[in-house]
Amino acid sequence: MTVLTLSHPLSSLVLVQSGFGWHMRDGGYMMGRAWGMWPLVHILFWLLLLAAIVAATVAIARGLGGGRSRMDGESRPSALDQLDERYARGEIDRDDYLQRKRDISER
Repeated sequence: MTVLTLSHPLSSLVLVQSGFGWHMRDGGYMMGRAWGMWPLVHILFWLLLLAAIVAATVAIARGLGGGRSRMDGESRPSALDQLDERYARGEIDRDDYLQRKRDISER
């Protein structure tokens, strides 16, 4: 049988498949037992990359969005400023304005 196997054109493949040649002593893993962890590492890599892309997109969207006034140092107008604006636009009359101003000042 050895003579027949060696004379076969694919004799090296037959020998490898039959348990000789490239097989390692740990059952056929060429990189040892750690080779089985590569799919997990691969999945974790892509999940981390996806999370980084999402985080960068959120950060850019917040930077371009409505947070500009806070970035420029402007703050939200106070209650008195808003009351003054409403009085200046004529939304409330003088008596209502003075009463609300007193209420705000007493807080």
